[in-house]
Amino acid sequence: ELKNLIGKRDKLIERDKFVEDKINLYKYQMNEIEGASLKIGEDKELENELDLLTNSEDLINITEEMKQQFYESDTAIYDQLKIYYNKLSGFNLENEYLKEILSKLENVLEEIQEISTICDYFENTIDRDSQRLMEVQNRFNFINEIKLKYKLEIEEILQYYLQIKKEITSFYSLTDEIEFLNNKIEKLEPTVIVKAEKLSKERIKSAKKLEQEIEKNIKLLSIPYAKFKVEFDELKNSVPITNRL
Repeated sequence: ELKNLIGKRDKLIERDKFVEDKINLYKYQMNEIEGASLKIGEDKELENELDLLTNSEDLINITEEMKQQFYESDTAIYDQLKIYYNKLSGFNLENEYLKEILSKLENVLEEIQEISTICDYFENTIDRDSQRLMEVQNRFNFINEIKLKYKLEIEEILQYYLQIKKEITSFYSLTDEIEFLNNKIEKLEPTVIVKAEKLSKERIKSAKKLEQEIEKNIKLLSIPYAKFKVEFDELKNSVPITNRL
C-alpha cells in the first residue's frame, strides 16, 4: 500500500512539473505574441508598401516619362491624336464608321488626360523616405521571423494565442493532491516500520533454526566441523523507509 501511494505521488509530482513547465512556456509565448502586436493582413500590407518604397524612383521616372510622351515630346501622343481627330471631324459626313473613329479618338484623348491625372495622384502617394523604408523592412522581417518561429500565419498565431490563454486560465496545480498523498504516506510509514521490525525479528529467529538444521545435515555428509551462519545487514535508521522500498 505504501509503495502504491509513493508511486501515485511521484507520478503526480512528475505531471505537475511537466504542466508547470508547459504553462511557463505558454506565458512566455503569450508575452512574445502580445509584444509583437500582430494584425491580420499586416504582412501583406507591409510587403506591398515595401515593394512600392523599393521601386519608388523607378515608378516615378516611368510615370514622368509617360506623361512627357503624352504631352511634352516633339511627337506627343496626345497632340498627334488630336490632330487626326480635328482633321477627321472637319468632314461633315453621315458615315457610321467615321463617327465611330471619332468617338474612339475622343475616348482615347479623354483616357490620356485621366491617365495623366492619375499619374500625378500616384506620384504624390509614393513615399521616397529612406527612414520609412528601413522601418517597413525591419517590421516586415520581424513578422516573418515570428511566422517562421511558430510555423504559422498571423491569423493562426493569434488563434494559438487565444488557445494557450484559455489553457493557462484552466490550469490548476496538483500541489493539494500531492500534499494529501504525502500525509497518507507519513501516517502509514510508522506502521510499515513496526511490521518490518517484527518481520526482521521473525527472520532472525528462523535463521537460528535454519543454521542448526543445515549444520546437522552437513555432519551427516561426514563434514563434522562445518559451520553455517546467516548474517543480516541492518540499514541505518537515517535512511528513510520510502527509499528502502
